[in-house]
Parts: sequence; C-alpha cells; structure tokens
Amino acid sequence: MSTPPATSSSSSSSSPPPPPHLGHGDAALDVFWDEGMLGHDAGAGVFDTGADPGFLDVLDRHPENADRVLNMLSVLRRGPIAPLLSWRPGRPAAKENLFI
Repeated sequence: MSTPPATSSSSSSSSPPPPPHLGHGDAALDVFWDEGMLGHDAGAGVFDTGADPGFLDVLDRHPENADRVLNMLSVLRRGPIAPLLSWRPGRPAAKENLFI
C-alpha cells in the first residue's frame, strides 16, 4: 500500500488566491441589493417562539439576521471578489413574482 507524498507546509499560503483577472469593467457576477432588505423580520429563531425548548445551550437568533447580512455585504463590497461584482438595484418581490 503506497502513501501519498508529503506536502510541504512552505507551499501553502494563509492568504486566498487573487481573483481571476477580467478585462477593465467586466464583472463576473451581478448582485441585486436593496437596503430595505435589512428590515426583513426573519423571526426569533428557536422555533420562532423565543421559548426555551430545554435542550439548547444558547437561544440564538434566526441565522439570517440583519447583522449577518451586513457582514456578508461587507465581504462582498470590500473582500477579494469585490472587483468582480456589479451592483444592481434590487426590490422586494411581490407575491405573484414568487409563484411563477
């Protein structure tokens, strides 16, 4: 039975690779965003009641809360892929748009 060759730790890097080079003004991904989305009530988490079910160590908020969304926005705006994004205005979906 053969073992895979050992990898050198000196070849690994703690920083992510740079984004792929695109031509000036090219975007790899359109991001649709509206600040009003931060006002969306995603619920309280913990089965949306806030009541302690008796088996959780932490009664955390719903995972898709405004703070997490703000952090994801900051990653998109200032992170390594920021030059590859093109920001577009978003809007809330109407019910009829959700059932097409």
